[in-house]
Amino acid sequence: MNAYVFPGAKRIYGVEEIESLVCQEFDISPSDLMLPSRESRICVPRQVVVYFIRKLLGMDYYTLARRYGKKSHATIRYSCQRVQNLIDTQDWLYYPRIAALHNKLTRCGGGG
Repeated sequence: MNAYVFPGAKRIYGVEEIESLVCQEFDISPSDLMLPSRESRICVPRQVVVYFIRKLLGMDYYTLARRYGKKSHATIRYSCQRVQNLIDTQDWLYYPRIAALHNKLTRCGGGG
């Protein structure tokens, strides 16, 4: 699964910028991403961050697992699959936020 979910990426941000944009969208702090919490207000944004870092920057599962304090890369893989499912089903609660974040992260300059 190497392809972008949304085509047309022109600008790619770094890890910290992705974390910052997602945290702003979900109204949490970047330090919250490192918490072991399973609360959806923390867990979902963390999954979205992992998804975008994986998709846009190509960071491997193992490195992502280490960055976010997970014991296994399988947790990161599940996170990516979960966000992909939210996109595929156009989940009414999260899809608009994920799509808006994608637009910010892959904003095309000019008239296309």
